[in-house]
Amino acid sequence: MESLNPPSTTESSGEKGPVITVVSARYRTAWPQLRRRPLERSRASLPAAVEARQGEIKLLATKILRDYHIINDDEYDGVELVQMGSNSPTGIPTIAICASWSEDKQGIWVSAVQVIAMELYKMYKGSGFNYESIHIDMQSPELTQTVYYGPVDRDDLCQTWDSIRKIVYQRLESFEATADCMRSICLFNYGILKKINDNPPTIFISVDDESSETGWLRVINDIKSNISRHGGQIWMDVNVHIEHIVESCESLPPPSHQYSSPNTNNLIMDPPKQEDPVITVVSARYRAAWPELRPLPLVWASDPTWPFPLLQQRRYEIQKTVGEILDRLQIDDGKDDITEIWLENQYMASQPDTCVPTIAIYSSWSENKQGLWETAVREVALTLYHMLKDSYVAYDSIHIDMQGSEHGRTIYYRPVDDRDDICDSWDDVRALVHQRLEAFKATERSMLAICLLYYCGSITIYIAVDYSSDETGWLEVIADIKANIDRYKRGWTDVQVHVEHNAEASYSFDILPPTFDSGVAQKGCLEGKLFDGDYQQAIKPGDDFGADTSSSDGSKIAVGFGTIGCFIEIKTKSNPAWKRYALISYHAVRPALPGFRFEIVGEGSKPAPPEPNSECWNADLKGYAPGHSATPPRFERNDRLATEEGSGGRDGMQKKIAFFNDGKYALGTLFAASGYMRRVSVDGDRHKVRLDWALIDVAEHRQGSNRLPSWSAWKQKYGGVPASPYRLDGSLLEERQSDGPNNLYVWKLSAANGPTVGIYHRNRIACAMAEDKHLRDGDSETAEYIYQPDSGCMQRTYCAKGDSGSVVFDIDGKVIWLYSAGIKIRQSFGNEGFGMVTPIEHIFQDIKDF
Repeated sequence: MESLNPPSTTESSGEKGPVITVVSARYRTAWPQLRRRPLERSRASLPAAVEARQGEIKLLATKILRDYHIINDDEYDGVELVQMGSNSPTGIPTIAICASWSEDKQGIWVSAVQVIAMELYKMYKGSGFNYESIHIDMQSPELTQTVYYGPVDRDDLCQTWDSIRKIVYQRLESFEATADCMRSICLFNYGILKKINDNPPTIFISVDDESSETGWLRVINDIKSNISRHGGQIWMDVNVHIEHIVESCESLPPPSHQYSSPNTNNLIMDPPKQEDPVITVVSARYRAAWPELRPLPLVWASDPTWPFPLLQQRRYEIQKTVGEILDRLQIDDGKDDITEIWLENQYMASQPDTCVPTIAIYSSWSENKQGLWETAVREVALTLYHMLKDSYVAYDSIHIDMQGSEHGRTIYYRPVDDRDDICDSWDDVRALVHQRLEAFKATERSMLAICLLYYCGSITIYIAVDYSSDETGWLEVIADIKANIDRYKRGWTDVQVHVEHNAEASYSFDILPPTFDSGVAQKGCLEGKLFDGDYQQAIKPGDDFGADTSSSDGSKIAVGFGTIGCFIEIKTKSNPAWKRYALISYHAVRPALPGFRFEIVGEGSKPAPPEPNSECWNADLKGYAPGHSATPPRFERNDRLATEEGSGGRDGMQKKIAFFNDGKYALGTLFAASGYMRRVSVDGDRHKVRLDWALIDVAEHRQGSNRLPSWSAWKQKYGGVPASPYRLDGSLLEERQSDGPNNLYVWKLSAANGPTVGIYHRNRIACAMAEDKHLRDGDSETAEYIYQPDSGCMQRTYCAKGDSGSVVFDIDGKVIWLYSAGIKIRQSFGNEGFGMVTPIEHIFQDIKDF
């Protein structure tokens, strides 16, 4: 097996390396910028620092290009290191590469240029010479060879050229990259063959310097799709070419091109009058949208109130019209591909105030359909404009969101446990994937998790990113990741890569002001907040707790709850007697610390960065040491919902009220906590594992035992499923040293979820927590083990809000892990997520070292 030595953005010393941002376009890839063509060679000498290593640089670039299969092993003349520039007589040192281009190679080109640039950084680091002074420009021969062009003499094309030319102009004006930039649109026989009529008919478009070359590929695909549809079969094989004008010849191709005749009748056009609005479609993998690409998931309003009655009246007319547009464009593949069209009110998850009328279209997606999808969305938007322009409804108040049917299917996932070749190299591949994510602006500093899963039946690298990640860049990122994996690791060719936005689940409850709204009460019941029976004085593993705190204005706030993991005994130098403490997770106790803040997000909330230099901020950074505060934060047995019916009637309700009025709810105070930044190294320094623990000094009269419930508790919940820990039957929890990864059943007790059954994954995930972003000055990735719900159980929930702090144990009732947080995979069966856990021996050792 080949050794893995990918380009890294982090030096071994811990110093942060550069982010290499490559710019790519049709036929070109460049760094650090995409300079305007044509680039001319200069006679000036290379700088001394470059000339001295000229041969070394050329050999290095050639080797990388061969590794990526961009050039063949016997090619040596495709790489030059020369002074090149547009107008400067001296130019810039440039690694000029000439290689064959195709659209499916674009991601590989980007990866290769990034690697070359990173090697330049390493080569000149500490030398005093700025490695960015050397440019890289990789071009296809189409841009470097002499071009021959002349008039097209085909009657079938010339007879329809006027109408096609207008369509081309309209499409140019529809894209930001080319709007208001057109200088000429011509029809030529255009190519590299000296016999001009042997060159293919080509729509030649010249644009001014305001046009962004990086957007031309999308424009060309759109133009080709439209002229094929409007002009018929004869236009399907006509090429489209765009280039910047040359100052000395503003209408026709550059003087270096060869032309056979000055007769250019009907080739140059004046811009027609443009009455329609410019529609700028935003597209991404599996999606095309207008006027914006809103992050998924989008939720259908269950009881929609239409903002415009006219839309409700014309709803089915609009849906029918959209269907006719899609049929005309042949969006369906004609096999089992059925396109669905809905006009509904949709809003972003947990943000009902973002609700807008949306034309939701679901169809089969593929990468080669992307231009066609953009055309479809653009035509639907223009149709809305004409339908509504004389009404009181603004056409752009309706959103269009076209998604691949893949986004609507139920996702099933499970551990990868039957491919030792994949699992053995996963740690290296996971590190490589993270490096590639950090190399792109679309995904840098946004990773939440990198996992190896069977995802919808295929082995898949599942990547969760936060909402700062730009979805429109994911297609390029995925292509780069696959190209790099194929280069460095054998056996990974058929492994898929999936990226999605994901809101990390901390599994402690939303922090909201108290309310008596019936809807909130109903939601609380569904989340397991309903408590049936009498409150108990003694607590035990799996019981809930919450912070006793107030809001900034002094009023009480409901902060949700976490789970009591188990009781442990410790002794300190100042107190040599053994004393019992409740083990829980740190992030579940943060609301009790002064300086903690949260922000409302729609109907829910999420933790916000704490007040700088507050007790919460300092505890996040350094942990909470014993004796840290004269008045340590207090905790209580959480006051979950109670009703007369569910509490034994009015008498039961009065007992619960008396429990709080008598102060029996007080649980204890915070003794010590890890904070967010503590790590433990495992497998040497190969992995860093996050530590997330806290200890509560529980009042002695409230301390219960570590006894587990009888196995009938699992039988009552799961029925006849043979996954219950039948051997326990009320035994005591014990400590155990983890024996290493196995895909075995495991169990836990949690406040919201009760007794649960899960399956263990042998492959660690890369993880970054959103809640500690305020402390990061660099990479905070850790490697964590995970569990997921047992697919054999009908009640699959394994991770739920309020579960943070619970301990995970084996068939013998021995504690093996402490559960902290989790990730929910969108559209997964039952909307279930997986949980991240830390080996209990690491927790205990860190408590000793604290």
